[in-house]
Amino acid sequence: MAGSNVPEEVLAKIVAKMSSKPLAQFKSVSKHWNRVISDPSFMNTFRKHQMTLLPIFPFHVRDPVDRSIVNLGCPFGDHFSEAIMFVGTFQGVVLVVLEEKDKDDLIILYNPFTGVFKTVPAPPANPRFIYRYPNPLYVYGFGYGTTPDDLKIVRFEVFNETKDCQVFSLKNGSWSTLLDVIGDYIIIRGGGRGTFVNGFLYWIARRNERKLVVQLDIENMVFSEIPLPSFIGDVRGLDTLDGCLCAFVTTDVSEYGLWAMKEHGSEKSWLKVCLLPSVLGDDNFVRPRPMCILDGGKIVVLSREDQLSIYDISSGSYDSHKVLDALEGVCPYITSTIEYLETLTSPSDMCISLI
Repeated sequence: MAGSNVPEEVLAKIVAKMSSKPLAQFKSVSKHWNRVISDPSFMNTFRKHQMTLLPIFPFHVRDPVDRSIVNLGCPFGDHFSEAIMFVGTFQGVVLVVLEEKDKDDLIILYNPFTGVFKTVPAPPANPRFIYRYPNPLYVYGFGYGTTPDDLKIVRFEVFNETKDCQVFSLKNGSWSTLLDVIGDYIIIRGGGRGTFVNGFLYWIARRNERKLVVQLDIENMVFSEIPLPSFIGDVRGLDTLDGCLCAFVTTDVSEYGLWAMKEHGSEKSWLKVCLLPSVLGDDNFVRPRPMCILDGGKIVVLSREDQLSIYDISSGSYDSHKVLDALEGVCPYITSTIEYLETLTSPSDMCISLI
């Protein structure tokens, strides 16, 4: 049988250097190959690929090894959504939210490497909610406190005056509601995905005409505020770099700036990391829109409506190899990009109630 005479430790080292597409294909070569590739010790020892889930539908990922784009298809079938949000990731499992018209959001835990997904049960209706819009708009977060053994999914309705927060504990497999925990601010919809850093989730909010950062201490489930210094500019998005909370800010008509908060909760500790220079478009220079920060200090940016590029912070330049070459372009209703680690972790391993 193919590959049966190759020692498993040698085979593991060979396939560890492969990009994701042939690796998935080689699993079907023989039972021997499938056993080696599917062995958790292989993933832990040899396979350390960070993949980027792109804002394209059907789902596509970018392999950093050979810069190839892998088509994952439509993992959730023919299900159509008003919008798709990649909220967060843990051990290779991505939290995906499908926003539904006239329905509650569909919340899914999805492993892009294995294709396995499980749907999180819908939270119970909150009788305190006063819906002022046909479709409630939620913001989400995904993270844990001091230890990762109690992951939580957090969501709250943007325009609801009750200030309640709904929390799903993967450890307990159930929802709970925290009453009147959110302050007198409005989470900005464009910052609807909470940024997870060292036990805290962060969102951009607005009080009157002034922006601020709202943080949630996941261990104690306590919300608090971090004022933004006026000198950094207009904050448009949050991310993380080297364990620090970062903010993308607009500086002028042609540039985005990246700032990092070097000390947790300190308004005075924000330092400028870099400026994202404009990109040459078809007719003129256009301002790139940052999508997410990758490990290694690289930023995925939307440089045109149909073009994603990679900006390297250390070199101060764009990768000459564009992320999208032969694809039709960015999907307008996928609102985020996310990097995840290839693993064999099943959503059911994270929450036994998901069957």
